[in-house]
Amino acid sequence: MKRTLAVIALVLLAGCGSTTQPGPSPSPGPTPSPGQSPAASPTAAPADVCHVGGVTYCVLNPAVTQGTIRQTICVAGWTKTIRPPVNYTDTLKRQQIAAFASRHPNDPNWTTGGTEEDHRMPLDLGGDPRDSGNLSPEEPPSPNPKDHDEADLGGSQGRVCRGEMTLAQAQQQMVSTWLGPYPDYAH
Repeated sequence: MKRTLAVIALVLLAGCGSTTQPGPSPSPGPTPSPGQSPAASPTAAPADVCHVGGVTYCVLNPAVTQGTIRQTICVAGWTKTIRPPVNYTDTLKRQQIAAFASRHPNDPNWTTGGTEEDHRMPLDLGGDPRDSGNLSPEEPPSPNPKDHDEADLGGSQGRVCRGEMTLAQAQQQMVSTWLGPYPDYAH
């Protein structure tokens, strides 16, 4: 498990060289205290979850909000309609692995075959499908520990669509569990 977490940290660091800039986003609101969930307001700025304390952890799809979940993430198969093609993600993965390898030449674990290009904020939770700031190589490829949380929280059968938590709460949980624990990760 320690190796998996260390590798996930390295994966997150590898994706920091994004050249795609997200469009203008609303000013972030107050950052929740540790253990506090974000406000359950459907009008809350979606960028608040990905931008905390000057650190960018992910990029959200502006089409997915609390008000649109019944037409987007809660529709079975919806993510297939927005998922980028493999040739796009494979090209991006090769670029990101090369950037990481040049910064960390003594780490032999980074190969295109040993990783998958993964959405930091899952598509099932409103992550941007194509922005390189929301994609990075992940080792090991699926299935991996992060996949369990993605399935529990997102998609048509997840906790958000069952009404057990808001989209913002689920996104915050992904950031605090899988992205936030690595303080060196920043855009």
